[in-house]
Amino acid sequence: MSIQRRNQLVAQCIKMLGLNISIPMDSLQGLQGDLLLYLQQQKAINPQQTEALHYFIAYYCLLKAMKQSGSTSDVHIENLMKVRTTNLSRGDCSISLNYLEKRLIDQSVAESLATTLHQSGVLNNHETNIIRNWTAQLSKTTEMKMLKTIGQYEVKELIGSGGMGQVYKAHHPILNTTIAIKVLLQLGDASEKAKKRFFSEARMMAQLTHPNIVKIHDVGTHNKTSYIVMDFIDGHSLKELLKDGKISARKACEMMIEVTKAVEYAHKNKIIHRDLKPGNLMIEDKTKKIYLMDFGLAKDLDSDNDLTRSGQLLGTPKYMSPEQAEGKARRVNHLSDIYALGVIFYEMLSGVCPIQGTTQSKIMYNITHGNVKPIQTYKKNISPKLEAICLKAMAKNPDKRYPSARMMGDDIENFLKGKATSARTIRISNHFEKNKKNYTSTIVLAIVVITSVFFGIYIGKDGQQSANTTNQLVENTKNTANPKKVDKIEKKQTPKNQQQTNETVEKVENSNKNIEKPKVSGSWKQEKFKTHNVSIEIDSSWEKQAFFDQPMHTKHYYKLDSNAAGIIFFLSRTLNKNMQECMTTFENSSWPRSKGYKIEKLKTQPYTINDIKGQKVQYNVNSPSGIKMTLDAFYHFEESQRRLYAIGILKRKGMALRKKNAAGLHKAFHSLKRIKAEPRPKKIVIQHSDFNILYNIDKTWLHQKISRKPVKILFLYARMAGVQVELRRVAKNSNLDVLAEELEKKHLEELHDHKLVKTGKAKVNGFRTKTFVYAMRYKKGGKPIFGCNFYALDNGDLISMYVFCLVKDRDRAIEHLMKPIRTLRRDNQEK
Repeated sequence: MSIQRRNQLVAQCIKMLGLNISIPMDSLQGLQGDLLLYLQQQKAINPQQTEALHYFIAYYCLLKAMKQSGSTSDVHIENLMKVRTTNLSRGDCSISLNYLEKRLIDQSVAESLATTLHQSGVLNNHETNIIRNWTAQLSKTTEMKMLKTIGQYEVKELIGSGGMGQVYKAHHPILNTTIAIKVLLQLGDASEKAKKRFFSEARMMAQLTHPNIVKIHDVGTHNKTSYIVMDFIDGHSLKELLKDGKISARKACEMMIEVTKAVEYAHKNKIIHRDLKPGNLMIEDKTKKIYLMDFGLAKDLDSDNDLTRSGQLLGTPKYMSPEQAEGKARRVNHLSDIYALGVIFYEMLSGVCPIQGTTQSKIMYNITHGNVKPIQTYKKNISPKLEAICLKAMAKNPDKRYPSARMMGDDIENFLKGKATSARTIRISNHFEKNKKNYTSTIVLAIVVITSVFFGIYIGKDGQQSANTTNQLVENTKNTANPKKVDKIEKKQTPKNQQQTNETVEKVENSNKNIEKPKVSGSWKQEKFKTHNVSIEIDSSWEKQAFFDQPMHTKHYYKLDSNAAGIIFFLSRTLNKNMQECMTTFENSSWPRSKGYKIEKLKTQPYTINDIKGQKVQYNVNSPSGIKMTLDAFYHFEESQRRLYAIGILKRKGMALRKKNAAGLHKAFHSLKRIKAEPRPKKIVIQHSDFNILYNIDKTWLHQKISRKPVKILFLYARMAGVQVELRRVAKNSNLDVLAEELEKKHLEELHDHKLVKTGKAKVNGFRTKTFVYAMRYKKGGKPIFGCNFYALDNGDLISMYVFCLVKDRDRAIEHLMKPIRTLRRDNQEK
């Protein structure tokens, strides 16, 4: 099977390179050996072509791996492959990567790919070595390109990069503030036009002072590196939020109103952005305020120096206006920004970009000639007024769009207030329903004529039935109401559809002991969770969202059928006392009532999955946006091991589920199995020979080494409960009180807020210690945490132990958390 996969890959690469092979490829389809080796032995390809194929096969596999990991898109892959194909056709078989390719490729993914495909026989030794040479280049690039200082600013970390620049998080030493620095890449061939565009961005952003536009503080050149200093926004891009699918319709409206104000302000200052997209909108975590950024492609209407020639494509393909997609730079004006706002707003409401395409040419065609799908295709409960606002902004004719961003924002604001909007409230779906009526009538007439001519069968009954169906479609269209509030529409099911849905639900809910296992197709894989000693099986085609992916706390969600259904796996080492607390933990973690979710418990019963005994609970769940769902959950709790397993099948009401997906959910739900635990001693003694120190840790605790110098190790007893040990070498005559105060100050900088409860001194097995007790939070709105910090100094060894747990878990956890501190001792000293 592996040799067939390899031969298919070789044949595909030969076709992409356009190589002329003397042997017909059709005659080689049943070849049992390596196709590339066979062609080489038969001298059907020369040595140069052979080397080009080795390189191209490795390159193609690597790009496909990057696509699967989410690092790039099909459009990006297509463009890169075209460049490499052109170079190879000219005889350039260099195996080195350019800088942009190095930034695209993830080192760990590349190394894993080389090992996996080599072991499976898809790649030979030479192609595997090519990929490994690339990974070696990647590590060197990372070391070379990380800057320590830029001008007077101290660089902390790289937080983003693109085709022309990088963005660093940095510290302003004089103002003692955190800032962001955008740097133009200096690769030896940076054109003067790129530099002019870079500084043009700085000048334009400096003109704009608006609460929703990122502010410029400085601009300059350091060691031939051009940079712009701007506000650091501690948050996430709209692109990331859309990927998580966490934006309600009301929140989308409120955010878009702020964006339209920022865009309107820029337009009034004669600046058009030309690259509006979710990636250029940042939402601050604390304030939830949205900021417009990245004016790298912006145009100053008062300047003749546009840096853009006619015919040049400018912007991000899926968010380009038709005039941008056609390369008509002179026609691009503020109305092009309005179009992009419409695309972004549609994506915020539906979760899907309205412009799709697997290649850049298809995307461009869909922009200029394609039709936009109704938002109801993706979300049933969006008001037609909001859809109309999107469509007006996205009109292909610029004259039919909103004349200004302010007017678009006013329409959205009027909608939220229940007032009239200027956009026509006609759904795209209505247009399709009207066409459907015409198409249905035509098809029925055609069937009547053809059947009458050839078979002479009486069809009056069937014709009447079709006419009734058509009339029902028309009647449904007439009766469609336009709701005045966000998220109010729900699609009604016909009795037939309802019956199908109920049948599917019934199949999933039946006990695995009493029903025949349904047939399941697809590529399934097993995921093991060693911390919890269990494994699960999921279909690799399902879309995965990892809300938490930590050893002590794992929460994965797999969605399918356009988000009509999904399954949640929730595994946690918890300090809950009983099953009821476990249920509450799972419910609050997934559907917090504080955020507007309503969850109703319907039925509870004992249930067993693969000898794991627990309880099965059925729920009704309503989201803040009005989406109604059903939830079937299974719970298992082991108090002695502090383990909670929870699995939940979530389905939207009113949306039918395909049979294969219903069967897949059933299989995944019942795939929970125990795996053999790794043998561990009853008592673990942690020894630090460099410091001559010992202490004991319970066998169920999880170890996590953070750093070597100073030694930092985290020992987790349960989720949000553990001990962090730090060891340092200091001067023997150091003062413990002074050192403890310094470390406390550094430690507390990581907290959002804290309150010192008390301090004290004590002796532990001969060590003189200083203690601090706190009530604290790690982030705004986070759960209250109890903390107790111990410092000991002995013969130049400074020992720090930080104990922490949730305040609500203090009574049941503190005795266990104090054990490592009470067992602290020197190697030559008995406990």
